[in-house]
Amino acid sequence: MAATRKIWVITFEFIPYPGGQATFAYEMARAFASLGHTVEVIAPDYGAEQGTADAALPCRVQRVLRHQKLRLKTVLAVLRALRGVKADDIVLACEIRSGLATTAARCLGYRFKKIQMYHGGEIIRAGYGRFGWVSNALAGAFAQKLVGISHYTAGMVTQYLKRPCATVLLGVGRDWFAPPAEKFDNPLLATLPTDRPWLSTVARVARRKGHLPAIAALQKMQEIGALPSFYIVPG
Repeated sequence: MAATRKIWVITFEFIPYPGGQATFAYEMARAFASLGHTVEVIAPDYGAEQGTADAALPCRVQRVLRHQKLRLKTVLAVLRALRGVKADDIVLACEIRSGLATTAARCLGYRFKKIQMYHGGEIIRAGYGRFGWVSNALAGAFAQKLVGISHYTAGMVTQYLKRPCATVLLGVGRDWFAPPAEKFDNPLLATLPTDRPWLSTVARVARRKGHLPAIAALQKMQEIGALPSFYIVPG
């Protein structure tokens, strides 16, 4: 077995929040621990007592951040949480906020091996203007490796930042592959007839998530008489 390391996972989104970034960070931390590494997660505090649930995780969790909020005090919280980091430790910055906080840490003299993760919704902003490009570039500063959650995302990182980017596909919970229940837990979804077609966009309502093109496509389907019975947006 390869030598074990201490791996720090810094994320501004973590369980019990059900988002994709939270799932990725949790699954990566669990995978590292299963390989025998010592894992420490720096994560958001969601305003509820998480001590009991966190104690059952295979890693130590410091809940000192705020969900998707990068402010001076959260950067200071990351600096305090990383106080014991060593030069040979690996720090995985799970998204752009974590990347900016760890860049600040390196500028202040902290030494560690950094891996920067990019999500599509973050790197695409590098093409919107100078601020988006600068924030993405600063997030990746001092990183020995850049990683995208898809081949498309990795391609955008290389296109905008002019640096090679590896691909690690977005992690999902093992329970996602369990056989589906016979009925939806949601009472409204449970009333849907199972013998009629429906279409779903599983994402929060935001322009870049593609709801408007989906609706435009549905309009064209309606014109040719092939419209699904329902369009469901859980997110």
